[in-house]
Amino acid sequence: MIAGADRDFGVRALEYAKAAPMDQNRQASFVEGRMYRVTEDVVASTEPAFHAGETFKFIRQAYSPYDEAYTLEFEDKGGSLRTLWISRDENPDKFQGYFRLVD
Repeated sequence: MIAGADRDFGVRALEYAKAAPMDQNRQASFVEGRMYRVTEDVVASTEPAFHAGETFKFIRQAYSPYDEAYTLEFEDKGGSLRTLWISRDENPDKFQGYFRLVD
């Protein structure tokens, strides 16, 4: 359990991370509001993982300076958010091949 002051800092850091835009030169090629189907299991440090056949709406991409990582945020059919964290040293487009735009 996180103590009050630490929890407040964590919440502020997360809100800042979500508000920080990605560097234009590092943005993935996903379109906000469009639906994507996972083409193969995505192995990443996110929980829960993305599994082949699942469909998600792409919400946004951001950069977290605190974590030095990019995030790609998706929403499943039930409205739950699923975030893919990508190391600053990785190219976000690397993960484009795991998702196919649904017409």
